[in-house]
Amino acid sequence: MIGAFSSKGKLLGVSVVSNQMIHDYPDAKLLHYFYVDADHQGQGIGAKLMQTAITSARKLGAKYLYISATPSKRTVDFYMKHGAKLIVHPDQQLWQLEPEDIHLLCEL
Repeated sequence: MIGAFSSKGKLLGVSVVSNQMIHDYPDAKLLHYFYVDADHQGQGIGAKLMQTAITSARKLGAKYLYISATPSKRTVDFYMKHGAKLIVHPDQQLWQLEPEDIHLLCEL
């Protein structure tokens, strides 16, 4: 887990990469949680957290970062800006947990 904090110690954002096995994508690690406070979006915090998540996934031996994203244009555009691509065949277990989510894969 990586957090981004203000100078006063307020949590502005967080990213969590899981080491769990993804059944249909064994070379990937899951971006388990990603959040940037709405008042602080557009300031580069998300970009830094995303780069940190990519680095964490690489350190875990992954070739890909699997992302199950909230189905909003802004969210999906953010991940695609950082190299993620839509998945035609999402992992079945993850899809069953979040069938409304947009599933993406980012090559590391």
